[in-house]
Amino acid sequence: MGKGIKRTDDDFKRELLEKNPNIIPLEPYTNSKAYIKVRCKICGHVWKVRANRLLQGSGCPECVKKAKTGSLELFLSRLEAIWGDLIKYVSSFEKMSSKCKVQCSICGHIWDVYPHSLFKKHGCPKCGYKRNSEKQIMPLPEMLEKVKEIHGDSIIYMGGYNGTMKKCKWKCALCGYEWEARPDHIINDASGCPFCITSSMEKIVLQALEKKGIQPIHNQHLEGCFYPVTNYPISPDFIIETNKGKLCIETDGRQHFEPLFSDKQKFKLQWERDRYKDKVLKEKGYILIRVTSSNKKWGTEKHITLKQLLKLIEIGINSETGEINFELFKQYDFNRE
Repeated sequence: MGKGIKRTDDDFKRELLEKNPNIIPLEPYTNSKAYIKVRCKICGHVWKVRANRLLQGSGCPECVKKAKTGSLELFLSRLEAIWGDLIKYVSSFEKMSSKCKVQCSICGHIWDVYPHSLFKKHGCPKCGYKRNSEKQIMPLPEMLEKVKEIHGDSIIYMGGYNGTMKKCKWKCALCGYEWEARPDHIINDASGCPFCITSSMEKIVLQALEKKGIQPIHNQHLEGCFYPVTNYPISPDFIIETNKGKLCIETDGRQHFEPLFSDKQKFKLQWERDRYKDKVLKEKGYILIRVTSSNKKWGTEKHITLKQLLKLIEIGINSETGEINFELFKQYDFNRE
């Protein structure tokens, strides 16, 4: 209800039906903090409870007790009371705290779900995604205008638009690379060309370090270190050394995780160079942080996102003294066991 507008008994009943449909009020509503007598549709239990608790989703205490052990019969009765024929039980029910399989009667989708999630009116994820997608149909000119506001002329739309939640085709005006991405990622995450993203991440990381008073060694050859196959010098993105520890930060774009332009041989070489660099940095005592793009579309479980790194820099480096909490960074060491 809006501020200053008193909720009537009819208002309360409408809200209760929407938020807690298995509860029937047996007394008129007076105010949100007053106790009201109610009955559970499922088990018939009658009790008194504050009205605002019911509107917050608080349910029948007797059903909660039964749910701790939980029977299939109780689960099915509650499922039918809330969803009717829309969601059907399929299999695998053991107890209320374990997932079981259910099926959507509308689209046929089968998924694993916790019973309490269904009781909170969380329905079919596939139908939910479809509804959200339909809500996100932004006119093409408006979408392109938003993309231009963020990326200027660096990204070219190539076709296939069907809403901001579905992938369409893009081309980088700088390097010519073509890829598919959802417009909401391009707009909301400021996600740009995956081929060029590494250099963009480097700029952001460098600015964050300099803001903390840190002047890292940037893209310089690690003395005496070369790749054995190509004899190419090893040059980490960022090196920071103090008398208390050594830190290396590597920004990894898409080319570190999959072939670009179908060049599998080049990707294989890139992967082998990365792993050799990991080994050399570990032997030399560096804490290695490998960073991928903010939405972590690419990366391994040991990578951290750009957002996570910026947070690490914020809390792990003292702005006044420039002192680095190496123990904090060590928790995210790519070479950790």
